[in-house]
Amino acid sequence: MPNCRNAKLEAEVHRRSVRPKSALPVTILDSIHDPAALFDSEWRCTALNSAAGTAAGVDEPVGQILWEMFPQILSTPIEDHLRRAMAARSYIRFEAYCPPAARWIEAEAYPAGDGLLLFARTADALQFDRAERVQHELKRSNEDLRRANRDLETFAYSASHDLQEPLRNVAIYSQLLQRKLGPLLDGDTSKLLDGILKGTRRMQCLVEDLLSYSRATRQAEGPAPMIDAGAVIGAIVQGMKAQIETTRACIVVDPLPRLRMQEIHLSQIFQNLISNALKYRSPASPLVRISAESREELWTFSVTDNGIGIDPQYRQQIFGLFKRLHTQEEFTGSGVGLSICERIVEQYGGRIWADGAAEGSGSVFRFTLPDAGR
Repeated sequence: MPNCRNAKLEAEVHRRSVRPKSALPVTILDSIHDPAALFDSEWRCTALNSAAGTAAGVDEPVGQILWEMFPQILSTPIEDHLRRAMAARSYIRFEAYCPPAARWIEAEAYPAGDGLLLFARTADALQFDRAERVQHELKRSNEDLRRANRDLETFAYSASHDLQEPLRNVAIYSQLLQRKLGPLLDGDTSKLLDGILKGTRRMQCLVEDLLSYSRATRQAEGPAPMIDAGAVIGAIVQGMKAQIETTRACIVVDPLPRLRMQEIHLSQIFQNLISNALKYRSPASPLVRISAESREELWTFSVTDNGIGIDPQYRQQIFGLFKRLHTQEEFTGSGVGLSICERIVEQYGGRIWADGAAEGSGSVFRFTLPDAGR
């Protein structure tokens, strides 16, 4: 499909294509930014715009034959394309090296009367136009991707939210049956009912974690506030007091910076990392150390524990959604926590990874966040 540059020009070309002896007025051609020239059936220039006059570098080009003005294009693809367009009386677009200009050009030719209306652009203009198109397409693709992500997040949130009610009903009715018929049930039936309850609780846990994951991917409206990372961890430790006392854990918190981010997001990161440190503990009492170091306009946070550690071959895999290295019998959970951490950190332009010595020597989880003071 021809890419007409100007609606007025397109209409004029069509009108004059049925009046062979007529020429496009220079005022029409001058409305076009790119070089444009009109040639009759004998390849004589009958009109051109100022951009073409400047590009041609020929004195009084009107009235001259194209091949005589630019003999360098004879026997080149340019000549072949133009002669075919003239013979077929059809639109053509092509790119070719132009010897007179010593560069590549993009050209378009339209039937006009008994001749051709020719446009040409140099590689510089062509590249600029292509860059604009690529930028436009990239912007549109990003908008489509953001819209798709929003739709997916909304679906995940709605689906997981709507699943909670029927799961609660299954759990409640199963418990009622267990209480009412418990003494009357044989061993196999009682085990089946226990299996239903355990499966329901497991599903409820997955749904709740999926809801948390969906919330973590949502961008908060408005600018993020300045928060004190130390205060955030203090609140988390206070909320986990019972679990910390039960496991006889020691949480050491070094001086931490202020950050510009949503408090709920930083809380989710540390909540998951500290919980994992307590869950995957070794026989020794858990020791968790939280620290931060400023590096190249980023804060690098570290959460170090003395737990069972992670085999190096799985240190990337553990951040996948629902990825687990242990069975439910060994450690309960859904495998969503680290995925939530990764999504939040990436949302703020950082990254998260796991370090540590060999398995059994503890782990170090590190993540980066922007330094709000720079």
